[in-house]
Parts: sequence; structure tokens; C-alpha cells
Amino acid sequence: MRTLEETRRMLERMRIPLEREMIEPLMDIRDEGDYYVIELDLPGVRKEDIQLYVSPEGIEIRAVRRGVKEEKGEGWIRRERVYVGYQRFIPLPPDADPEKIDAEYRDGVLIIRIGKKEEAKYRKKRVPIR
Repeated sequence: MRTLEETRRMLERMRIPLEREMIEPLMDIRDEGDYYVIELDLPGVRKEDIQLYVSPEGIEIRAVRRGVKEEKGEGWIRRERVYVGYQRFIPLPPDADPEKIDAEYRDGVLIIRIGKKEEAKYRKKRVPIR
């Protein structure tokens, strides 16, 4: 009978994770003048497996890639399930308007556009002193 520690070492040698981890997807952010564009790489994820939340503090993205990997050979079959979780929180710049947001998913890339606030055209205002 194997001990828990022996089993753990065996799984580590086989590179089988003991716990599921969330991966932070890679991203690009561009300032396009009137709006920001965020592009996140989510390869192999179906559109219906992506959740996108927005608040005044930022944007939260969660996604899951599921699948089955199967290998067959003479006299053997190996089948493994693939589960990859993605999660990322992106703080919004002060001039971003969380009410002006849209997103699309194309070719494994989530594209988010965030409009800027109208009052962001000026940054400084003189305050009269009474």
C-alpha cells in the first residue's frame, strides 16, 4: 500500500497537477483615443464558456476550456480530460466608462472595447476659493 507522500511524488514526476490552477491569460491594452481596447488570449475556449463582469473598479474575466484527449495504440487506450481555467482582473483607468463597454470573441481572442467618460476631456479644473 502506497503512502500519501509516495503517491504525491509519483504524480509530480508524471507532471499531473494535484490542484486545479487558474491561468492568467496574456493580454494587450491599447488607447485608441475615444476608447480602450483590451485583447485577451483564450485559445480553445468556447464563447459560451466565457464570463465577463464589469464594475467601476475593473473588469473580471473567467473562462474554462474543457476537452478530452485520447490516444490509441496497439493493445492500449489512454484518455484524459482537459480542464483549464482562466481568470484575470483588470483595473479600469480613471477616465474609462464602465457603462460604455462591448466585447466580442474571435479566433481564440476576447476583444473588449471600453469607452471613455465625456468629462475626461479635461483633467484639471480651477476651484474658486471663498
